[in-house]
Amino acid sequence: MEYTEYVGILRIGLAFLGGGILTAILSSYIDLIKERQQALRQDVFDPIYDEIVRVVDGELPYESGEFKSEWEDLDPHKKYGVNENTRKNLKEYSDYISDYDKLVDYLRKSIRQKGEKEGTQVFLQTNNNSMIVLPTVPSRSSNIFADNFVNQYAPVLLKSKTAEDLEENLKKFAVDNNRTDKRDFRAWPSEYYTEIWDSVEEAEEEWLEENGFDGRFELFREIQTIATEIRPHIESQMDNVRSWRYWFPSFR
Repeated sequence: MEYTEYVGILRIGLAFLGGGILTAILSSYIDLIKERQQALRQDVFDPIYDEIVRVVDGELPYESGEFKSEWEDLDPHKKYGVNENTRKNLKEYSDYISDYDKLVDYLRKSIRQKGEKEGTQVFLQTNNNSMIVLPTVPSRSSNIFADNFVNQYAPVLLKSKTAEDLEENLKKFAVDNNRTDKRDFRAWPSEYYTEIWDSVEEAEEEWLEENGFDGRFELFREIQTIATEIRPHIESQMDNVRSWRYWFPSFR
């Protein structure tokens, strides 16, 4: 076999080998992109979008006694999967939710101050410094601790607009969610709801003085407005993540 024939065979072999290596590299890169697409959707866009939708519908993110956005605890590196303008809007949105959460602390403080004073009809400070809600039947022991009460029902308390509204909302929430407190709420006299409502108003008044907001409902509406503005941008970026252009900036 002549030299030129060896070279021809070698070229064909290298072409097949090179093509196989290139295919393997491209295949690995495509798998990597798919993994990142899935991670970005699952870790960033899906939870943020679900939260935004709930806020637009009137429900702030609340868990374990705290109003907090998913955005606040998100890994900073993952946040860069969202475009810059949307990141700024989400930062403002998340900060407002944190400001709203401060109202819960003021509510706890207001209730504790009532329990420490004489004449309260609802709250009692025990010997171990716990604050309880007094049972309506003297022979019964209370199973409602004030802090737990605030932690569980803060969204209901802060969305209510009057003492009567608060009473109706608490009873309905407890029944709808099958809470053990539903029997207690049915037995509470109107004075209990009135005093709790007074605590809500006092907490908001102090919160307004120290934070400069117009009111809790005004801040709630501002959060909803920002969420409404963010929503279409999140939807658009969720679609873009599935596009090859997102992962190949030179082709954008």
